[in-house]
Amino acid sequence: MFAASYSGLSVSQMQDLRQRIAEDASFSVVKNTLARRAAEASERTDMLEYLVGPTGIVWIAGDPARAAKVMTEFGKESDELFAIKGGLLGGKPFGADQVVALTKLPSRDELIAKLAGGLAAPLHGLSALSQPLNELGGGLNQLLTGLPNALNQLRTQKEAAGG
Repeated sequence: MFAASYSGLSVSQMQDLRQRIAEDASFSVVKNTLARRAAEASERTDMLEYLVGPTGIVWIAGDPARAAKVMTEFGKESDELFAIKGGLLGGKPFGADQVVALTKLPSRDELIAKLAGGLAAPLHGLSALSQPLNELGGGLNQLLTGLPNALNQLRTQKEAAGG
């Protein structure tokens, strides 16, 4: 989860933000007093420093890198009316600068695609080797089938020559 300042956003801008992050996260406006109580009760005291002033919580259910990218872009488009304060990721505190660094990482889907490509590359290399191996196998097959024929012809010639 990330805490963000949203002071000055219009209702339509808030709706726009919610639509943009809907795939990976949701945004809710919180009362700081209640959020502080919940943070203390759940032993998430690292969140307390972000629960000052108008605060919204971005609950991340999907790819945190993608959600961070969407929120950062939205902040720039809204003339910094929306700004990430920080939050928790994997139970560890994340400052606003770390969230920005997270935006520079490839998304989960990009990482999976790169992994799949990396795993497929050696297989592609093997398929490229299969044609020369097939040709070599064909040559060996001709050699092996041609050897008895050549021996048979040699035997026939020797018999004809009287040898």
